[in-house]
Amino acid sequence: MAADHSRENITRATFDTVLARYDEIIRLASESRKSEQPDRDESMQELDQWRFNTLPELLHERAKENDVAWLETTEVERLIRWMIFVLRMHSRFHPPLLRLVKSNHPTQTRGITSDAFSTYDNRTSTNQDGGGPPLATFDNLSCLSGIDFVSASLLLSVYDPVGVPFFSREGFRWAMFEEGRWKGWDRKIKYTVEEYWDYWVKVQVLRRRLGGGEDDQVRAADVERVAYVLGKERVLALSSLNPSILGAKRSQAEADIQDGGGDPPVKRKT
Repeated sequence: MAADHSRENITRATFDTVLARYDEIIRLASESRKSEQPDRDESMQELDQWRFNTLPELLHERAKENDVAWLETTEVERLIRWMIFVLRMHSRFHPPLLRLVKSNHPTQTRGITSDAFSTYDNRTSTNQDGGGPPLATFDNLSCLSGIDFVSASLLLSVYDPVGVPFFSREGFRWAMFEEGRWKGWDRKIKYTVEEYWDYWVKVQVLRRRLGGGEDDQVRAADVERVAYVLGKERVLALSSLNPSILGAKRSQAEADIQDGGGDPPVKRKT
């Protein structure tokens, strides 16, 4: 990876330039995967826009109008579909995983997510855990069938896209990047609390270093997307955003990077 793209060295100008390439990367990837899921009602690009823009805005409006926000079961299911089809995480387990998520009763989902978001709000207002990740909130969200530690971080990241990073593959590998075999984009991931804690700290340090005011601050969601762009450009040799490369058969390099850490373990219903 180029030195000026590393987490330690990237400038705000370079960060914003890479972030601006995200929508095109997703558009090209969406076009290349149309044949994979012909029965899907929405494209990968539409699903991604919903995850990063529409749903966080909806949760903000719910909180403003009701003093509390919540997620519906259908929204949790859609987030897991985003994780499976856009990031290709949990992809080997997606039929049983989606069935588990769908099995959550709507009232149960609303109650668990609203309680979790309230717990998170109380934590941030009292600065509990010394500024570390909100583990109690993740535990609350994991009470939902099919939701584990990793997907709990996804659910909370749409509630607070500014401060909460989703435990994504590319995000973690970029934050922890070192030169050498199994230390860079091919780093193996165990998806442990300890790994996420390290990732959380590095994301918050980066956000503070790059700065910005209230209206232009670097969000955790932006860090996630910058990492995605850098990872995909490295894997697919997309320095010129060549659509034919995106549509090509997955290379061994991509296989190493995508599958090197395996999928997070799927939480079975107990």
